[in-house]
Amino acid sequence: MDMNIPKPYILYLSIVILFLAGSICHANEVEKKFIEAGLVDIHTIDESIKVDLVNSDPEKNYFRENFYDGLKKAYLRREVAQKLSLAQKYLKSTFPDHSILIIDAARPRSVSKLMYEKMKGTKFEKFVANPNRGSMHNYGIAVDVTIVDG
Repeated sequence: MDMNIPKPYILYLSIVILFLAGSICHANEVEKKFIEAGLVDIHTIDESIKVDLVNSDPEKNYFRENFYDGLKKAYLRREVAQKLSLAQKYLKSTFPDHSILIIDAARPRSVSKLMYEKMKGTKFEKFVANPNRGSMHNYGIAVDVTIVDG
């Protein structure tokens, strides 16, 4: 089969393929860890739950650091995400103008270690789990939430 594709189209297609491949390879390292651990993005279970991860924004967390490399998705174990979705449905049935907002979800142990080291020796040390023991956040079974309008 003779395929006479004009050179400008070949160049265009090559650029598109390289762009798409680069996008896939440039996934957030924290997100890759969550996916490899079998965690799910809450929005694959319930798109109505709002997410604003405070530990991805130095302006919003006590540590003043971006621990999640700008991650915008909340990852959890599937069972936890499903139960949170049930809570959202109940909230919406009772208070339709309100929503659950996730402010923290799964957290790699490497991030827990950074947080612990930053608080070690301060009066706030007791509020950060010792990474040697880990926390429920490290397993995607803890989620910090609040309720917001919307």
